[in-house]
Amino acid sequence: MLDYELENIAQLLLSADTRNSNIALAYLEAHPRCIHLIKEALEVYLLEQPKDTKTKQLFDNTLKDYQLTVAPIYALHLPQKTLSENIDILYQFTNQMHRYDKWLLSTTKRAKHYSYLAQVLAEKHQNIALCRTLHEKLIQHKPLNAEFHYDLAHSLHLNCSRLNTKETARLIDAYKTSYGLLAQAKTALGLARFYDKHLKSVTKAINILETARTDFGDNLAILIYLSQLYIKQKKWRKALHVLQHSISISSSDDHCVEKELAWSSMGILYEKGLKVASKAQEYYEKTLLCNPFNPQANDYLIQAYSTQKKYPKAIHQLQLLLSEQPFNILYKMRLAKLYDENKQPKAAKATYLEILNLAPNYTPAIEAIKKIEH
Repeated sequence: MLDYELENIAQLLLSADTRNSNIALAYLEAHPRCIHLIKEALEVYLLEQPKDTKTKQLFDNTLKDYQLTVAPIYALHLPQKTLSENIDILYQFTNQMHRYDKWLLSTTKRAKHYSYLAQVLAEKHQNIALCRTLHEKLIQHKPLNAEFHYDLAHSLHLNCSRLNTKETARLIDAYKTSYGLLAQAKTALGLARFYDKHLKSVTKAINILETARTDFGDNLAILIYLSQLYIKQKKWRKALHVLQHSISISSSDDHCVEKELAWSSMGILYEKGLKVASKAQEYYEKTLLCNPFNPQANDYLIQAYSTQKKYPKAIHQLQLLLSEQPFNILYKMRLAKLYDENKQPKAAKATYLEILNLAPNYTPAIEAIKKIEH
């Protein structure tokens, strides 16, 4: 694009004639990569104007208007990662977004970006009021769109610790409305988690998931979360039944995450509820096949292997954990003690010294070295 063409577009943007401005905006939307060039051309164009204070102020204001107008075009064309990195620019824009409501809501694609901006506001800026305003406008624009209701609920959920009573009620209503318009597992899970984690109503969360189980049948995410809620209520047999079914339908390698959750939940069930140590160990060992760093499984197995005097196994697990967290002093202390119990004083002392390199005044390591040396 030639310089004079850029300048022409800049002048069109500055034009008091709405039709000319709209032509320039349409061109910008069709050529999003030229936005930064046009911005430069506009700034050059402004610099060539008379320098008297009144005129300069007029053009400065026009430039601000131009930047606000271009912001939604950035939102339409930049990748989401880039959009997040440039959220400060868009945040300034959202404060005056009401000026562009009709333009932004005129197509489904633009409306989705409008929704994404609200999500970023919820996550990055924790601006609940503005975030809710944007989502409510989308819902007002398309009240039968289940995703818009879900997006509102999800955005509020991200800041659930800061919600007032009205916002809490609106979140619940948005989840329920979304589910009523289009039953989706993610909506049921979101509402159940909100009741469980925020409102501390496990019974209500179970009722929601039992209803969803009827609607969706063998949905692993719903089944596993339901089993975890039954474990929380110490309804061991119900949890066992749901978990056995979950494991039976998660045979595919594609379900490794779900299998990890199911097996670790089964381990917790046998460890804390049914009190069958051999079964707990079996399922925790299976958990590590999917995720060698699962904290619940590792914690149990290291203790179990130590009790069974299977020190090489316990040492191996701790070494694996330390490969991911090399500065974890608690892991290093456990490892040193295992070396000590396995009659490996040199390895134990070397590990205690590593701890002192990280924390020179750590008393337990100092005392342990004295004990080894004497």
